[in-house]
Amino acid sequence: MTINDYADAINAQIDLTRYANQGNRWTAKFYGCEISDCGCLVGEYGNADSPTASIADYVAKIRNKKIVFHAMSDSRREFVVPDSLTAE
Repeated sequence: MTINDYADAINAQIDLTRYANQGNRWTAKFYGCEISDCGCLVGEYGNADSPTASIADYVAKIRNKKIVFHAMSDSRREFVVPDSLTAE
């Protein structure tokens, strides 16, 4: 399953950001999402020199992990990302 298909399935928005004056630096992440790591929430994002590469980096970091959306709200949602998730 691709990250776009997965985002549609869990109704999540993928944020891509290009940073000015940082050597064409791009980041990617699900909006409002953190990773649950040993009971702690960790902010994680993909980081690379292109949108495609930043998404691939993000997929590698979240694959097979529990992700939490809007952790401190009444609309909190949790998912385990499939190990088969791909960038494309």
